[in-house]
Amino acid sequence: MVPGLVRPGLLPSLPGHRSRGACNGDGAGSARRQLSVSHLLLQSVPQCGPVAEYPGLIDGQRRVPDGRRVSANRRFPASVYTQGSEPDARFTLANERTFLAWIRTALALIAGGVALELLGLELHSGLRLAASLVLVITGVLAPGLAWLNWTRTERALRMSQPLPTSLLGSLLAAAVTIAGALVMLAILLR
Repeated sequence: MVPGLVRPGLLPSLPGHRSRGACNGDGAGSARRQLSVSHLLLQSVPQCGPVAEYPGLIDGQRRVPDGRRVSANRRFPASVYTQGSEPDARFTLANERTFLAWIRTALALIAGGVALELLGLELHSGLRLAASLVLVITGVLAPGLAWLNWTRTERALRMSQPLPTSLLGSLLAAAVTIAGALVMLAILLR
């Protein structure tokens, strides 16, 4: 049971209780009942009028926490945000999630390369070092390429153009294939 204030119009009528309507009754005299979570989640929301405009957005600008307005040309990187119009937030956030996924992948590549060398596996040392270097170098290059891919994609979204292709997948596939082949060769030569 969830205790809370529920609009009287949403509650089933009780004997001896008079309802004030669905859109008023927010004051101290409102009905207070305990309802199950499923009852609260399955209720339709009454239409009580227009929703107030989101206070963070004013005339194409956004507010920072201290209330100052920040225009689009002061956002970083300006080379992206000064072009075109603001795309749907879902696409921008998906682009950002992709960028962050590439950052995680880069960290994993660096960690894998360092671990391969530091674990001291009984493999041919030259091939083990080469495989480690391939992984670490790819991990170091990936964030820069991810940044370039993010800016190109964000610019294309803002300009309503087709999305550019990414070279990161090809780079990752080639690097992991080369590192895997080097480790396999090192295993065969031990």
